[in-house]
Amino acid sequence: MNRSATGVLVVAAVFVIGLGCSKQKQQQADAPPPEKPAPMMAEKEYTIMGAYVNEQDSLPRLRYYDGEQVSINDRCAVRHVKLNPKMPPIYVNGQPVGFC
Repeated sequence: MNRSATGVLVVAAVFVIGLGCSKQKQQQADAPPPEKPAPMMAEKEYTIMGAYVNEQDSLPRLRYYDGEQVSINDRCAVRHVKLNPKMPPIYVNGQPVGFC
């Protein structure tokens, strides 16, 4: 292949690529604008999953409403703070484990 044939091929390839890009831009312009994403810290409604057994304790256990069972732990296993009554428990061997 000589230089002039190679040059013609390069020009044709650039033209095809440019044509494809212009069609893609036109399709993007015709598309409806994307929906606004929800705010990261949107207000949510929470269901209270349980109540503290003895609120005077610094780290009280939780009594869960779904089965009236008391959590086997009195503090969060992750942060070692008071259990959160808004967090649903995880059941291990049928016993609820609370989280923060």
